[in-house]
Amino acid sequence: MNDMKIVHFMLKTVKIIIVVILVLFLSGIILNIRPYIVLSGSMEDTIHTGSLCLIKTDYDFEKVKVNDIIAFQKSKTMITHRVIRIDNEQQTFITKGDANSTLDNGFVDKNSFRGLNVFAVPYLGYVERVHIKRASKIIANIITERKIESSLS
Repeated sequence: MNDMKIVHFMLKTVKIIIVVILVLFLSGIILNIRPYIVLSGSMEDTIHTGSLCLIKTDYDFEKVKVNDIIAFQKSKTMITHRVIRIDNEQQTFITKGDANSTLDNGFVDKNSFRGLNVFAVPYLGYVERVHIKRASKIIANIITERKIESSLS
């Protein structure tokens, strides 16, 4: 890769990262929205693997309805699935990924509920991850080359 291509790529990467950070920062502060990248195909064709989901984190648990897509925490994993049933007595949800043939194990309660999915941008999560990984590799290569050059001098 020649130097101009590297510079062009790095400038493009920096611009994308700045825009993504600003959007996420402002939406997070103003609208209480948090982004999550979808890592599995359990919600295909509704939400594609690699999509960036925007989750309304201050959404009222009691306002969730059947067919809403919610985010919830299970162990250390964030899951975005559709509400299939609501148990008003136990105050829990039964969920299922659209592409899954069975309901999720267990239930979603107030403690594991993280918010309502308000929007998903298909494949944007891939773009963000690829640019960050590429930029990191280029920066690491530049630093390594400079260290080698300085040790040879």
